[in-house]
Amino acid sequence: MKFLMLVMVTLVVGCEPVRTAGTHGLPPESLAILHVTSEYDFRQVHLTAIQFDGGDKYVIDGDRDFYLTAGVHKVAIDLAASFDGPMKWFAPGDMKIDGPQNLVTGNLKRGKTYELTGFAGAMEGIFSDENITITREMATK
Repeated sequence: MKFLMLVMVTLVVGCEPVRTAGTHGLPPESLAILHVTSEYDFRQVHLTAIQFDGGDKYVIDGDRDFYLTAGVHKVAIDLAASFDGPMKWFAPGDMKIDGPQNLVTGNLKRGKTYELTGFAGAMEGIFSDENITITREMATK
């Protein structure tokens, strides 16, 4: 019976976005949601972890949504590269890449859902003196 209850709680809680620092106790309608996926715009590179404002680091192993307060946030990401085909001999398995630590989101608005712009946006942010935003608002379905 306890096991069944634990599974049910996990399923219910798993549907909610993860509450990041500063979002606990706040109503969902007052927060922004950032949708994060391990898939990046280059097949060989995937996101393995994300950190907001120097807080907890979250492992990314699929799609995850995060509650964030409205405003601009500092983002750090970790990446992994995997090579297929002829390049597999060069780097067998995944190659961990400690990603950039000082990327920024755009000005997130409460009640809106955002997504990462992808690897190209992150690379642009790394090599620029400006704060390039790495998020864009998701289209509503």
